[in-house]
Amino acid sequence: MAKVRLNADGTVRTCGSEVVLHSTNCCESCTKCDGNDAPQAWSITISGITNDNCTDCANYDGTYTLASFIETGGVCTWSAGAVFDDECSIDGFGTRGISLKVYQSGADFIIDVQMDLNTSGSEDLKWSKNYSTTKPDCDNLSGESLATTTDNSTECSNGSATCTITAL
Repeated sequence: MAKVRLNADGTVRTCGSEVVLHSTNCCESCTKCDGNDAPQAWSITISGITNDNCTDCANYDGTYTLASFIETGGVCTWSAGAVFDDECSIDGFGTRGISLKVYQSGADFIIDVQMDLNTSGSEDLKWSKNYSTTKPDCDNLSGESLATTTDNSTECSNGSATCTITAL
């Protein structure tokens, strides 16, 4: 049985009048992924976030599904907004979310995951993987580990946290 691609709202994706199969490069592509094939969504698993000034940071650990996709300015972004409760009660906390980006920096192709813990962007945690000059095979990544690259939070720390990504 052929797998079809779904839109974020669960409806079957079409390209013109044709149903888009999971292996079809149409209507959902990322120019920074190998073969321009983009997964319809990502599963992101975060584990090991620790406390700084907040005492509830472990509540940010979990698995998140990112199904909202857009490619603009050569950056492919999947996101899920308003997925966190306000664990730390800091000014500026409101709509918080998580995103995965695939982009090119110089000759290198990079995937990064960023957790925005507040609306101003001043509290964020980030993980990244550099694929050098090879486009990542986005559609087939499973259990891919990303390294901690940024800890801009005074409330929580991702210094020892892990981040794994899986294409859905």
